[in-house]
Amino acid sequence: MAVEILPVQVEAILAIRSRVLRPDRTPEQCRLIEDDEAATCHWAARTGGAVVGCVTILPQRVPPRLPGNPPPINPIVDSLWAGRSGWRVRGMAVLPDQQSLGIGALLIEAAVAEVRRRAADLVWCYGRLTADRFYRRAGFVPSGPSFDTPPTGLHHLYLMALGSGEGA
Repeated sequence: MAVEILPVQVEAILAIRSRVLRPDRTPEQCRLIEDDEAATCHWAARTGGAVVGCVTILPQRVPPRLPGNPPPINPIVDSLWAGRSGWRVRGMAVLPDQQSLGIGALLIEAAVAEVRRRAADLVWCYGRLTADRFYRRAGFVPSGPSFDTPPTGLHHLYLMALGSGEGA
């Protein structure tokens, strides 16, 4: 079945976020603080008219410290990415029965194309370690130590350099 990747309003993807990323929350509780900001972009993957995946991007610099208590300093970010114009990937999700079919890759491609269009040089996210292979295959590089964000588990900071910042 053909997959369509299209820009959507956040309301179209809240159910996917809830089902895949936060089953302990209602769809409305999966709304992010940044979801309604003017620069935030949302995409849905649809097959047969049904939403099966989603991704959100927003302009946000990479923080110099990782989540945690106390938050560890991330020397790679401090030395290479200080002051860079970054876009953050959030809410990346594909329904379990649709995973490993290339849908997530299409969503990331749409997000990265938008970041390039906006002339930024870095895409980043906090990705679950269970999705490490996905992020690496998409072109992200893990940075720094893993960290725990209960109840969603262990995460890594993943970076993808664009343009002149490549090779980090």
